[in-house]
Amino acid sequence: MTHFERRTTDVAVLQLKPHQEFPYEPGQSMAMEIPQRPRLWRYFSPANAPRQDGTIELHVQIVDGGQVRGAIIRSLRKGDTVKLGRAVGERLTLPSSDERDLLLVAGGTGLSPFRALLEQIDIRWQETGSGPRVHLLHGARMPWNFYARDEMSRLTARPWFDYTEVVSDDSTFPGVRGLVGTAAARGPWQGRSVLVCGSPNMVAHTVSELAAAGVPHTDIQSQELGGMSGSTNPPRTTDQAGEPS
Repeated sequence: MTHFERRTTDVAVLQLKPHQEFPYEPGQSMAMEIPQRPRLWRYFSPANAPRQDGTIELHVQIVDGGQVRGAIIRSLRKGDTVKLGRAVGERLTLPSSDERDLLLVAGGTGLSPFRALLEQIDIRWQETGSGPRVHLLHGARMPWNFYARDEMSRLTARPWFDYTEVVSDDSTFPGVRGLVGTAAARGPWQGRSVLVCGSPNMVAHTVSELAAAGVPHTDIQSQELGGMSGSTNPPRTTDQAGEPS
């Protein structure tokens, strides 16, 4: 691990430098094992599009009863060696054949795969002058939980990007209040592809609200935080991903 930054009381941003090339697409997930919790693999989504230097950014949030995420934030430090499984999943990736505009709905660190997608889309706009328009709704309990607020606000300078914060537990918040799924259902989002990522409850509520508002199920793709259940069994690896990272 080459960098560790505590963004809030319960969120940290890590940067990893794999020893060998680690292929993945924005929106995919990978399993990680840390030395402080051997044989307990947990899934995370890279928060950046692939970089020339190979570094990978991860956003980690403490969850109630979690054995691994808490250990990552409290115990993992710069210079520690972790293990990665190969990248998996296609639910939140962008098919090259789909040119529709996007609605991204994130809860907490469900922002992570969307940040990678936004980098990918930004590169497309810079290289081709075209790409999807994107509206990101980011939900949190309190305003100080928006750990990437400055970065997302800067990105709104792009003509193709809109960003809305939604706060559920602060009645004094001057912006949109309530559950992010309820806010998303207000639309209209006709013709957009919708991607949802967050806690299991947030994902279920958001998908239900969007469907009730008339968004076709075929237009909605979702992924719960963690991507897959934790396991004591090593995930399938490649030679590259199996190297310490």
